[in-house]
Amino acid sequence: MKKKFPRKNSFRKRIWVGAAVFLFCLIAEGATTLILSVKTREFLDPIRVDHVSQTNELKVRAQLLKDALEEYAITGEDFALEELDKNKKAFFTLFNRLQETSKENNNTYENIQRLIELYFNSGRDLGKAISQAQPIDPQLAQTVQDTYNQLAVKIDDEIAREHAHLLKVFHEANINFERSVNISFFLTVLITIVGMIYVPFLIRKITRPIIQLEEATQSLSSGDLDFKVDITSNDEFQDLGNSFNFMVKSLREKTAHLEDAKVDLKNAMEAAESANRAKSTFLASMSHEIRTPMNAILGYSQILMRDQNLTPKEQKAVHAIQRGGEHLLSLINEILDISKIEAGKMELKCGDFDLSVLMEDLSSMFSFRCEQRNLTWSAVGLKEGEPSLVFGDEGKLRQVLINLLGNALKFTETGGISIKMESLGNHRYLFEVKDTGIGIDSSAYKTIFEPFHQAEAGFKKGGTGLGLAISQKQVHLMGGNLIMESELGKGSRFYFTIDLAKGKEQVLLNDQKWQCVTRLAPGFNVKALVVEDDPVNRQILETFLSDVGVSVRYAEDGYKAIESIREEIPDIIFMDYQMPGMDGLQTMRKLYQEFGKGRFKVVIVSASAFQHEVDLSFQEGCHEFIPKPIHVERVYETLGKLLNVEFEYRDEVKNQPEDITSEVNFLLPADVYLKLKEAAQFGQMTELEEILTELESKFPESSALANHLRGHIERFDMEGLLHALDGIAHG
Repeated sequence: MKKKFPRKNSFRKRIWVGAAVFLFCLIAEGATTLILSVKTREFLDPIRVDHVSQTNELKVRAQLLKDALEEYAITGEDFALEELDKNKKAFFTLFNRLQETSKENNNTYENIQRLIELYFNSGRDLGKAISQAQPIDPQLAQTVQDTYNQLAVKIDDEIAREHAHLLKVFHEANINFERSVNISFFLTVLITIVGMIYVPFLIRKITRPIIQLEEATQSLSSGDLDFKVDITSNDEFQDLGNSFNFMVKSLREKTAHLEDAKVDLKNAMEAAESANRAKSTFLASMSHEIRTPMNAILGYSQILMRDQNLTPKEQKAVHAIQRGGEHLLSLINEILDISKIEAGKMELKCGDFDLSVLMEDLSSMFSFRCEQRNLTWSAVGLKEGEPSLVFGDEGKLRQVLINLLGNALKFTETGGISIKMESLGNHRYLFEVKDTGIGIDSSAYKTIFEPFHQAEAGFKKGGTGLGLAISQKQVHLMGGNLIMESELGKGSRFYFTIDLAKGKEQVLLNDQKWQCVTRLAPGFNVKALVVEDDPVNRQILETFLSDVGVSVRYAEDGYKAIESIREEIPDIIFMDYQMPGMDGLQTMRKLYQEFGKGRFKVVIVSASAFQHEVDLSFQEGCHEFIPKPIHVERVYETLGKLLNVEFEYRDEVKNQPEDITSEVNFLLPADVYLKLKEAAQFGQMTELEEILTELESKFPESSALANHLRGHIERFDMEGLLHALDGIAHG
């Protein structure tokens, strides 16, 4: 049953109210007519009775006039004459009133008036003659007598006639009144009956199509598009019903189209989700498949770089391999970065850092490159007194600024490049990079921040087209918006503002000791188990560990790892994440179930770099996660952190910048110093080797210094190299 919605004033109620008001007015009108008729009768009755009474009074006045006339005739006194005039006046006052109220028999009243005038004049003359003792004219006396008699007869006739007329009028009025009352009552009853019959019919006639439309509307609102209104009243309601049916038909057709579109959209979404899953699967597979051989390339290159017996030619080849591998790894990381950003999985890794130090690093990286290309360089840092120690994601901020400065350098042939940092107050900072390069055409504004899109000039300069896209996403992640202002042929300006909280602790330089490890310190023994199905990756990790004196055993899969641990409990296990049969996490769970969690440390090693794998590994109980390609210093750092072992280091490890000028006794040229520092900051090992080779060819006395710096390069120790360069005299 369809739900009925309560209303305060329904259409049916309004019709009933209107009909009731109409009937009430009709009854009120009949009652009013009846009341007025009664009132009229009550009003006419006194009028007619009064008219007869006045007629009788007229007869009395005529008698009084006669008496006054006789008295005057007898006495002849003046007072009698005054009384006669007074009675005459009273008679005519009453006579005139009767004559005004009577619309019939005007001749009768004229005769009465004539007779009364004749009677009065004749009687007065007769009385005057008597009073003066003159002889009385018999004819005059007779005239007076006859006139009075005629007057009396006329008045009596008028009284009788008025009485008869009054009776007739009242009789007719009563008949008409009764007829009017009957007719009014009959009409009232008839109209009431007709109204009581017709009003419900009219209500049904009007409300039935409205109810149909109401039910149709409710059905439509509930989603029933097959409901059809059937109104055949041949009036406006039928037109309304036809319009409603047409509307429902159109809506049904559009809904069908929408359903088809919905199905298509659902299929498209499923296809897109499938494609997205395929993309994620591909990226995960690509990450794993590429990082696995990259681990071999970079791993063996690191092993070779630690070999002091290589010839310069062999060292150069190893450096080329290392540089190519690192470049390929950076491209992979860029693709994975944009994938993580699009999936919403990239997170901030915040810590304390110094903006002034960051500005110095950026300036040292790009000032010399600008000088090489005859470009001016301007670096405007924070003003004195402005807070430079902040809390945020230094890595992402550094990457954004390096991308922007790298693009500026790439597309600027003349003029200059500038970077600016400014505190805006309330922990908000402005970062700006400007150049006088070729600029960007307005047609490229909409796509310049999209992945794999480059302006026309960008294709000539190379690159993946991901730099600005990643920078924009990273700035968004930090709470800002990367804004571009550019004019073709005049240059570009990129800037953004972000909030950076005040730093809470002093920023310290990174400890470089793990890159200079030679072996375990005396008294420390470590037993390690490497669980890895790939023999190349297994051999690399075994070499890293055995080179410093760690006792290493290996297992090809999880099952063999359990058997090996049953024979001997290791101090630490390096476990591959993906292995056939039983993966690393499953193996770790079984080991914890059998041996407990406190017997050994577990380090998960994976060619995948997705954060969910890292989080899952720690949730399952691993103590450390190392992504592939594995860097040797990360392995030694993990040993020191998890097992609290100590190492022996090369002599160049210092807490302060190395001062080796006394050993090499050579002043490094300023241009060579800047080239070396810039190449070290970018990890350009081949270029570093070329600079040192050129330095030795020009200045044979620099051989000791070159060999010292080459030691850092061989260990892929860029931070150690920068640390060493800070202690070298140059000019």
